Order: sequence, then C-alpha cells, then structure tokens
Amino acid sequence: MNPSRQSQPVSDGSLEPNKDREKSEQMGKIRKPRFKRIEHKYPVEPRVIQVIKKPKTFMDHSYRDFSIVPAEPGYVHPTKIEDMTFAQKVFAMLGDETISNWMHWLPHGRCFKIAVPKRLEQSNTLQRYFGHNRYSSFLRQLNNYGFKHLSTGPDRNCYYHECMLRGMPHLTKYMPPRRDARRL
Repeated sequence: MNPSRQSQPVSDGSLEPNKDREKSEQMGKIRKPRFKRIEHKYPVEPRVIQVIKKPKTFMDHSYRDFSIVPAEPGYVHPTKIEDMTFAQKVFAMLGDETISNWMHWLPHGRCFKIAVPKRLEQSNTLQRYFGHNRYSSFLRQLNNYGFKHLSTGPDRNCYYHECMLRGMPHLTKYMPPRRDARRL
C-alpha cells in the first residue's frame, strides 16, 4: 500500500487521506467535519451482545396498561366536535349508537373494529367528524396517531392504542401528538 494514501487521524478524530489533507492546506481551506462525534462517558464501556435485524413487516406490540390511571379531578370531555382532538373524535365515534353496527368496541374494550368500511363512508360519519369521507385517509390518520393494526389472532383486523380504552375518555390526553409517517 502506498504510504501517501494511508489514512491518518485529523485533529477532530476523523480520518482523511494525506493527499486531500495536503491539497486543502495548500488552498488555505479548513475542512469541517461532516458529522460531529459525540463522546459518551459510561462508568463501564458497554459491549454489544447481539444485534437483531428486524424485518420491515415487524410491528412492535409492546403494551403499557393505562386502565388503572384515574381521571384528573375536574376533567370534562369536550362535547363539540370542533373542540376535540383526533383521539377524542375517534372515541366519540365509537360511542355513537348510530354507527355501532359497522364500527364498534370489542367486548374487552381495548380495541375497536371497523366491520363494514363501505357503510362508514356512505353514512357521512367521517365527513361529520373529520371533514372527509375517505376510509383510506382515516386509516392513514389512525396510523399517524400511533394506532396499531392487529393482523392475526382473535382480534384480527382491529385497531388499538394503549391510551384508548372503552369508558375512559380521559386517557386520550396522554396520546402523543401526530407524527408524519413520511418523516420518521
């Protein structure tokens, strides 16, 4: 290997070939590092035991139980649709008896099912709550707000969020804000 082509550490800790370093010195330019190195101080240096590569289809279904969280004193669930957040609107839809035949809670109260999506679009319920009548847009919003889709098991084709439990509307305030799935 040519010694002039070997990489040597620069003062910022990054590696730079000698040739490029000499060229930048001749031109009078100071090269800025592309990335700032962050040094972590641990009492004992951690070691990597195992690296697991998750497939793209992997869905993390870890679950924290919010059913024991009591309502704060003085909490009032909004009644006007304009004053509700997305999660509160979904909660209100699930409590609406007129659409309970095609969108309803499951008996255990931890997830809900949209049994007949076409009827949900035709009933103008989505239009009343969200300003659109597209089932696909509603599913995208569910995904952006952290709702998870169950694709196997007895609750197949249901949606859940750990802060969306039947009879506990006060939990919707603990739901994280919307995240844009395209900018993760």
